[in-house]
Formats: sequence, structure tokens, C-alpha cells
Amino acid sequence: MSMTLISKKARNRPLYIAFAIMAVFVIYFAIAIAPYSQEGLPQLITNFSSISFSPADLIWAEYTPKTILICLVIYFFAGLMLLSMKRRTHR
Repeated sequence: MSMTLISKKARNRPLYIAFAIMAVFVIYFAIAIAPYSQEGLPQLITNFSSISFSPADLIWAEYTPKTILICLVIYFFAGLMLLSMKRRTHR
């Protein structure tokens, strides 16, 4: 009986692919919330129902690049935290 050893890089490859695919949805969400992010979180919460009921109505606003960057940074750091927590578990 032979046991195949899989490297850490190969073991984490599906996680990296899923992380990259989900980044597309994060960018989409950032574009959807960008027109309402100018006034802050209360305005965003107030208009969240209109965002969710019409997901195809994307509007490119002045704050869209900034919103995309902020959402991607939050997503990136959340992914780093997930990877660091995964490495700490002992089996």
C-alpha cells in the first residue's frame, strides 16, 4: 500500500481557486453598493432593499473605485485570517 504525499501548495489550491472566484462576487457587490456608500452606512442600510431587488441595475458612481478597493481589502484580510486559522489547527 503506497501513500501519496500531497504538498501544502497542492492541498490549498482549491481554497485559492474558490477565493479568486468569490472575489468576482465581492467586486460585483462593491459596484452595487457604491452609489449609496457616499452618505455612509445609514444610507447603505436604507437602500439595501433596492439593491437586493434589482441586482442587474449597476450604476458606476464617483465612489465606485474606492468602494471596490475597500471591499477587496476587507475580503483579502478576511481570507488571510481564514488561512492563518486553518494553519493553526492540529490534527
